[in-house]
Amino acid sequence: MKKLQLVSCFILTIYLAACATPYQSTGFRGGYSQTKLGPNIYRVDFKGNGFTSTERASDFLMLRCAQLTLDNNFQFFAFLNDKNEGHESSTAGFATTNYSTGSANTFYVPPVSVYKPGEAVMIEMFHTAPKNVQYALNAEDVFNSITKKYGLTLAP
Repeated sequence: MKKLQLVSCFILTIYLAACATPYQSTGFRGGYSQTKLGPNIYRVDFKGNGFTSTERASDFLMLRCAQLTLDNNFQFFAFLNDKNEGHESSTAGFATTNYSTGSANTFYVPPVSVYKPGEAVMIEMFHTAPKNVQYALNAEDVFNSITKKYGLTLAP
């Protein structure tokens, strides 16, 4: 019996992980978007769905920043600011009553709250490690680390 429960739990975990927002441009299940603000400055957003963890959303935001940096022939990037854009949404609860042969059964489904993680950052990109910026990240290192963590095969 315990083995069946373990297998069921594993299958459910795989199923739910498959529902999380993938690394993709913004679509029905969420994703990233970016706006070029200058020759080396971008605003980058990532919005997850209700099955996406905050860690995954943050990782995919950093992955997009690293990929943009490399795509634009820069090696380093630094965050100029960040903003948490996560939000909670709720579904309405409802009740339904079934009547049959002189009896009634009422079923109540309570409201459900779902947190959808999101984050927006502004980044500046550099060709070499800047001396006046405390936390500049090596885009290739970030890219390799996050793609490995999630088993992604992407071209930098």
